[in-house]
Amino acid sequence: MPRSRHRLSCVVMALATLAALTAASCSGGSDSIDRPGPAAESARPAGPASPRSESPEVARTARLTAGENGPVEIGLVDLRISGRLAILRLTFTPHLRTDRPGGISLLDMAGGRGGSVSLVDTENLRRYLVVRDSHNEPLGPIPGVVRTANDRPLNLTFTFAAPPAEVKKIDVYLDDQIVFDGADIAS
Repeated sequence: MPRSRHRLSCVVMALATLAALTAASCSGGSDSIDRPGPAAESARPAGPASPRSESPEVARTARLTAGENGPVEIGLVDLRISGRLAILRLTFTPHLRTDRPGGISLLDMAGGRGGSVSLVDTENLRRYLVVRDSHNEPLGPIPGVVRTANDRPLNLTFTFAAPPAEVKKIDVYLDDQIVFDGADIAS
């Protein structure tokens, strides 16, 4: 009998410890480490009424025409290497002649032609597309989903495979149009 009591007390102690650990991990206190990273933020679509309000410092700007609707200002915030990934941050500000109910999407700003952003390495003749995660979701915004209001910036992040270390400049494309020629890559 003493042996079964010892086993029972060990089981009760293990269950109590497990319950305490579970309660501690579910509490989500200030030391919680489950914060979304930049890739998670970029994949989350922004609603028309809530484009990110922070205005990052733009290194270069380009202007393109969104069909007959008017111009779109594109700002290059930065392009950084993080391990085996290249993180590109852009800001899109539409200056269209008419505002659209429900907001203006990246697809609208690209003139309805797709709105996909890519990097082109002219040294090695390679095009880099937005990478996809293990669920086949792009690590970048979905062009028809992310929206902003007219004259309000939309800050977006795109993730690519990193080019070779010797590549220090790369071209940024929106669909088949070059937006930034020779953008600097920061490490």
